[in-house]
Amino acid sequence: MPAKKDYKAIADGVKVYCNHDELLSINELIPHPKNPNQHPEEQIELLSKIIQKNGWRERIVISNRSGMIVKGHGRYQAAIRAGLSKVPVEYQNYKTDAEEIKDLIADNKIAELSEVDNDLAADLMRGLENFTPYLSMDLSEFGYGEDSLEILFPELSNTPRAGYSRNIEAPIYIPRGDKPAIQDLLNDKKTIKLIVEIGASDLPEDIKEFLIVAARRHTVFHYDRIAEFYAHAGKELQTLMENSGLVIIDFGRAIELGYVILSEEIAKQYGNDYPDD
Repeated sequence: MPAKKDYKAIADGVKVYCNHDELLSINELIPHPKNPNQHPEEQIELLSKIIQKNGWRERIVISNRSGMIVKGHGRYQAAIRAGLSKVPVEYQNYKTDAEEIKDLIADNKIAELSEVDNDLAADLMRGLENFTPYLSMDLSEFGYGEDSLEILFPELSNTPRAGYSRNIEAPIYIPRGDKPAIQDLLNDKKTIKLIVEIGASDLPEDIKEFLIVAARRHTVFHYDRIAEFYAHAGKELQTLMENSGLVIIDFGRAIELGYVILSEEIAKQYGNDYPDD
């Protein structure tokens, strides 16, 4: 068994902070068929964002006895959603099948027993540097969905989204480096894998078309690179990118097109990439 690593590693561009025995190909992981904890789609989507933004803070535990996942089924599914090819794993020995099953069940139940004090969580967020609700705060980094914004910050409940958005100064996109390659603007590994699987199925063509449209939801856009690509583009391409919500120039028009949430993400990403502007 490889020696444990307690230093920071990198897997598919995602930092690994947790102790682990090795970075294992995700294709080698086997979910436990008796896992009692079922993860809804929105939970997996949120966990996927957390891992991509915050890095791996918890490893996936694999039993040396059965070769299957005992702890971390949600993280396993989130890694697939994120299109990651390697994940940090730890191997544990169980003397009996019963011992393995007990740990499998206990791990799932412990998570259900915890309760989060939303008021305390909100106070901690307010204390962070450069905290700006609606714009610079991506709640997914804290394990919250976008619908939790007004639960955490009720003082914003009467603040119309149009009001805050129109008061934001749109970033000025100027070239800062070489023009990125089009294939570097997104990660569509998961999307392509799904489309191939759908195409190879025996389903009717209309159902395949529907599933292919749904599969494209798994494409992850790299907005910092998209902004750089936009800065190098001609007027026609820039207009189409604006209309697609890939960049925000006119916040009023973005509201009309329904891209307010997207503008928050882009503005946050811009602030991270260009903190001196």
